[in-house]
Amino acid sequence: MPPPRLPLSPAAALRQRCSRALRDQRRRAALVGQTLAYGVEDLVVLAREAKLCVYCRAPLSLALSFDHRVPIARSGLHAISNLCVCCQRCNTLKGKLTTDEFTELLALLQRLHPAARQDLERRLLAGGVRYCRR
Repeated sequence: MPPPRLPLSPAAALRQRCSRALRDQRRRAALVGQTLAYGVEDLVVLAREAKLCVYCRAPLSLALSFDHRVPIARSGLHAISNLCVCCQRCNTLKGKLTTDEFTELLALLQRLHPAARQDLERRLLAGGVRYCRR
């Protein structure tokens, strides 16, 4: 039986999270024939500097996410300058929107009745799959 794993220090846990994110980004860049000009240390620095989600301003936890300001699906670059740190919820909600488009969407959501806002957020988080098939 292997020895029990000790809990990671916060710094080691952040480095592990950044390492996983970098591995995923490298894989996605390779699919379109690109390479990344940044490494895990660059992501660690970016993550350490971010205390709040860039979109909703909520405090970030270790479940932070790296988001492309201009999505790769919309000709965004695989560059550190195109990355920002946000919460997973905002990254999922943002999808293929640019930062400006997503900021406008968040402003619209704030103006809605709470029940309507919750309904629309649930639909967006679900990916709208159910609604695309109609």
